[in-house]
Amino acid sequence: MLEISAESGDATLKAGADSAEGLFRELALGFSSLSRGGAEVRPLERRRVSLSASDGESLLVNFLNELVFLLDTQGFLPAGLEGFVSLTGNACRLEAELPGETAVPGLRRDGMLVKAATYHGLKLERRDGLWRAEVTLDL
Repeated sequence: MLEISAESGDATLKAGADSAEGLFRELALGFSSLSRGGAEVRPLERRRVSLSASDGESLLVNFLNELVFLLDTQGFLPAGLEGFVSLTGNACRLEAELPGETAVPGLRRDGMLVKAATYHGLKLERRDGLWRAEVTLDL
C-alpha cells in the first residue's frame, strides 16, 4: 500500500506493509516514483545500505535521506529493498541491498527533486498487524 501526494514545497509518502522490510520497500518505491515522475526503475544494479538509529522514526528519516544522497551523488534510484529491518527497541537497524538503476541525464525532468526527508508530521506505527508510515519530503 503506497500513497503519494505533493503540494508546493513538499510531498507526503504514506505506506503500509505487513513487515518492516515491506514498509521500507514501499517507501523506497515511492521515493523513486516521485523522483522519476512515475517512470519505471529497473533492477539493473545494486547498492548496499547499512544504517542504525535509536528509534524507528529516525531510522526511517535516515533511510530516505540516504536515498536522497544516493540519487544526488550517484544518480541511483531504488527499484525495491532486500534485507533486514528492525524497528524494535532502542537499537533500530537496516541492513539491505537496493536493486535499482543509475539514472541517465534527463530522466528526472518529469520527477520532483527531493531535498530531504523531514520529521514534520512523521508517523510510524504498528497497528492491526501492519506497519504504517507517513513521512514528509522537502522538495
